[in-house]
Amino acid sequence: MCTRTTSRFSTDSRPASGAREPRRKRTRLLFGFDYTMEIYVPAAKRRYGYYAMPVLHEDRLVARVDPAMDRKAGRLSIRGVSVEDGCHDLAVARATREAIAGLATFLGAGAIDYDGAVPPRWRRTLSA
Repeated sequence: MCTRTTSRFSTDSRPASGAREPRRKRTRLLFGFDYTMEIYVPAAKRRYGYYAMPVLHEDRLVARVDPAMDRKAGRLSIRGVSVEDGCHDLAVARATREAIAGLATFLGAGAIDYDGAVPPRWRRTLSA
């Protein structure tokens, strides 16, 4: 028998009305990280990107990556990378690169393009 397991922090289904706020509060409490999925935010008011996803490194949420998959071209476009305060070291950059590579593999992308803003200190590490 096959069963499906999801965590409390899963975003693969929309929570019941009003349930998002407790999840945001829990994420803020556990990780010190204020996360809003900006697909529901008007473009002019977005801070991190349409589908900015948090990056977990060890026990911290350290960055946000805004990916877009071009299925026809088979390429994953990274439209922006934002780093949380105190997380600018290169070990975090390498972990972010690995997370992006894992997403590309999951999506079947043959290449990764960094089309948006990337912290200058991370540019070489992410492109490696």
